Amino acid sequence: MPDSLQSSLKIAGAGLEAQSLRLRIISENIANAQSTAATPGGDPYTRQTIAFGNELDRASGLNLVQVKSIGADQTPFRVEHDPG
Repeated sequence: MPDSLQSSLKIAGAGLEAQSLRLRIISENIANAQSTAATPGGDPYTRQTIAFGNELDRASGLNLVQVKSIGADQTPFRVEHDPG
């Protein structure tokens, strides 16, 4: 088992990596919030979701946060009528 400093750094590193990816997904969602379909009749930008879980790192014996999945949000699109 690694010493406590190495364990702390490994746990912190895994957390920072997960949060970095989370912030990237959030920033993409914000940047594309008002995006419309690229082609007539197409779907607009679909918000992405991210899920986390813990996973045992067998080499160190530590439970580390891991990204379990990144997927598209399944809620229906908002319909907005803009005749002008």
